[in-house]
Amino acid sequence: MKRLDALLSLLMEEASEIAQEASKCQRFTPHHVDPISGRTNLTKLRIEVRDLMSVLYKLELELGIGFDISPDPAKLERIEKY
Repeated sequence: MKRLDALLSLLMEEASEIAQEASKCQRFTPHHVDPISGRTNLTKLRIEVRDLMSVLYKLELELGIGFDISPDPAKLERIEKY
C-alpha cells in the first residue's frame, strides 16, 4: 500500500471512530465512564478528534498542502439555522 493510500485509510478510520464516540456521548451521556478504559465518553471523543488531527497533519506533509481547519462562517450559520 502506498503511503498516501495508508494515510487516507487512517483518515477514514479516525472519522469512523469519532462517529462511534459521538454516538456513545449521545446514547450514554458525555460524562459516562467506560468501565473497561476508565475514561469518560467525552475524553474518548477528544482522543479520537486529536488522532484525526494527527492524520490530517501527516496528510498535509505528504501532499504539500495545508488543510483549513478554521470554522466556516457559512457552515456555522447553517448549524444554528437548522
